[in-house]
Parts: sequence; C-alpha cells; structure tokens
Amino acid sequence: MKILPCVLLGLTILGMSQAKDQEVAKPPLKPEIIKADVFEKRFARVGMAETMQTTEFVGVVDGVAILKVGDMNLLTKGWREKWIGTPVADLNPALRSEIEKRVAEIRAKQKADE
Repeated sequence: MKILPCVLLGLTILGMSQAKDQEVAKPPLKPEIIKADVFEKRFARVGMAETMQTTEFVGVVDGVAILKVGDMNLLTKGWREKWIGTPVADLNPALRSEIEKRVAEIRAKQKADE
C-alpha cells in the first residue's frame, strides 16, 4: 500500500519535467465545440481581471465564435491554453450583435496595423 503513493509521486514529477520541455501549444485547427449557454458564461469573462484564468475573444471562423481560455497550473507554474467555440447561430441575438461588434473592431485594428 505504501508503494502506490510513491509511484504516483514519481509519475507526477516525470510529467512536470516533460511539460517544461514542450513547445508552447499551437491553436488547434478546430476549437472544442461547447454548448451555447456555457460559451455565454465564458464570454462574460472576456476582459475581466482574473488571477489564475484568462479568457480572450479570438473571432469568428466558419460561423463559429472562438474563445481562447487559459489557466495557471499550480504545480508547474505554467499556463495551459485551450480554444473553445460555439456556432454563432446558436447564440442569443444580443450576444450575436456583441460578437459582430467585436469582430468589426478586430478587423479595423488589423486594417490599421497594415
């Protein structure tokens, strides 16, 4: 029975050392698709000051609104990121118009940077 905790500790340490050697995660070709109500809750956190999490609106690709969500791993002190999205058609009209407004802002900024 005393061996199991030692094995688990060893695996945890091994995983942490391998995580440091990996490159920064690249965004997936397709985000993880989530339900519209979950997306709306996450979207409400865009721009909020949080200590262990970040939520950033990325844009709309092929009719899917995409958020980049990051969280701090306490063990490795590193950030993990994942990309989530939901079809824009599934969102309520108020949120759809907010997303359209943000997409217009992103395009205007990209155009200004060119």
